[in-house]
This record gives sequence, C-alpha cells and structure tokens, in this order.
Amino acid sequence: MTAHLYHHKIFFADTDQAAVVHHSNYLRYFEAARIQLLADLGVPYKTMQAKKIGLAPVDIQTQYLHPLRLEDEYRVETRLVTLKKASVVFDQRVFCGEQLCCKAQIKLANLDEAVFKVVPIDSELRDAILGFFNA
Repeated sequence: MTAHLYHHKIFFADTDQAAVVHHSNYLRYFEAARIQLLADLGVPYKTMQAKKIGLAPVDIQTQYLHPLRLEDEYRVETRLVTLKKASVVFDQRVFCGEQLCCKAQIKLANLDEAVFKVVPIDSELRDAILGFFNA
C-alpha cells in the first residue's frame, strides 16, 4: 500500500535535558505529517477549517522504540488503515534512516467545529484519501 512521506530535522527545541526528543513531540511530528498529507492531496487543512471542519484525534496508540537526537533527519510514513463514514485511522511511523523510532495508530473523527459534533467526511476528502492510498 502507498505511503505518504514527510521529512524533517530535529532542532534543539525538540530535545529534553537528556538531549533526546521528548516523547510528546512525536505527536506533533505525526500531526505535521498529516497536515502535509492533506495539502499534498489538494485538501489543505486551512481550507477545511474555513468550512468549520476538523479532524480531531480520538484514539492514539503509540510505541516508542528508539530515540531521535539533535540534528537527526527523520521521516514520517503515513498509511491508511481504515476510512469510515465519519472517521479515518492512519498508521504512522517515524524513521531515522532505516531505524524505526516510533509508531502510532491514530483515529481521527471528522468534526463540525462550529458545534463539535461528528459529521460525515465530505466526498472531496474521501475521494482524495482513497485515490492516494489505493493508487
């Protein structure tokens, strides 16, 4: 199955006193990769929010396997697990070279942010996700 790739580098602000990436930052890396995925699919998150639509994490299962350190270059690989009427689940993995550092399965609910209620994913986003990951 196709994976979306997001590349970045570790900066000083990402590290803790032990000179490794603080565990909470991996969630930011996963989110940045998903935001870039949407932009690459032609459905920028900013456009979704202008329509008062958001993808909110409702379940995150994470495993930390190997630390990232200052100036490491990493990539996040994102794969589709399931796409339902009002939610999507992604498998996301952080690699430094070939070393798997962290992996997560993240379920996102599609929300009407005006009232914070779950609503169906619109056809434009659904088609873009399926078109990319089923290519």
